[in-house]
Amino acid sequence: MGNKRGNRKVNKPNKYRVYKRFGSDIEAAMSTKHVEAKFRGHKGWDAIKVARMYQSELASPLNNMIMTAEVNWDKSGNNAIFVQPKDVDALLKGKYSLNKLPELFTPYPAFTLCLPSTFEVNGIKPSGVLVSVHPEYESFKACMREMFTLIGAPIIEPAEQEAGIHNIMTIAYTEPSGAHCAMSYHGEQLTAIFNAKDFKEYLSLIEDAEMHDVYEAKLTEAENELQYTLIKLIVGLSVFCMAKPTAIHEGFPKVKLFSLDSPFGNGVKSHSLSTSFSTGNGTRPGEHHRSWFIRQLSHEKYYQGEHAGKAPNSRFAFVDDTLVNSKVNPKHLRTDQ
Repeated sequence: MGNKRGNRKVNKPNKYRVYKRFGSDIEAAMSTKHVEAKFRGHKGWDAIKVARMYQSELASPLNNMIMTAEVNWDKSGNNAIFVQPKDVDALLKGKYSLNKLPELFTPYPAFTLCLPSTFEVNGIKPSGVLVSVHPEYESFKACMREMFTLIGAPIIEPAEQEAGIHNIMTIAYTEPSGAHCAMSYHGEQLTAIFNAKDFKEYLSLIEDAEMHDVYEAKLTEAENELQYTLIKLIVGLSVFCMAKPTAIHEGFPKVKLFSLDSPFGNGVKSHSLSTSFSTGNGTRPGEHHRSWFIRQLSHEKYYQGEHAGKAPNSRFAFVDDTLVNSKVNPKHLRTDQ
């Protein structure tokens, strides 16, 4: 990686994009000389609380959903996970089966996924992604109430028909323009979307009125494909970490010239995915590379004996990448155990 200047090689930095909080632009705007002195310098939730007095659009359902996800992130410890480019490719190509979602299928109830600067879909380069999951409706509702309290707004209860939903997942990110984007799915919707074989199947699912969240604005096909790719990446990461619980370690990625596209906020805890995925290069004639796959263990026999205390659907069997040759036995390419 890198280029040459004269006889000296100049390495490019390994840059990562982080999630930009909803109130960050509001904070910056309220620190300028154009704002009355008494309103200047407000930070975090206080900045949003003051800004809402003058900008009613801040109270939109989409913004409320994003801020509720941020409350969950704060309550969960402000965890951030970094993935390297080689791992992004492997997680998107990996195969897995999901018969039924475990109670909590992500590494943390909420976290930000810090993406390498090389990541893009159809030319769109999103920021880091905020992922928020609530196994039960009551925890989602509690976060929403807390959010309304923090911004000094009347509490709006979610629609009554939503009371029985479970496994609510919200993802939020910003586009290069600075606009915040978000989507939210829940329950059986998630299982169907996670198991979509390709983008075409995913698109048919979300175009069904019953599968599409009312908060979501009409997106272009390129934007929908970005969201599909982000979902695949988040699910691939989550399933991989369920199969290999020690795959995440504390700290930034162990790469040279590490840098962030913007500074972390206070209290963010960095974690990195640790793998030894192969790229599948270097195969010989007659060989092909079969990607890793993960099978969910759902039958009750897998939750007996030493595994009796584990939650149903929480165990996964991992099968390594393999070089397949019709004339010889398969050669396994090991990943971290």
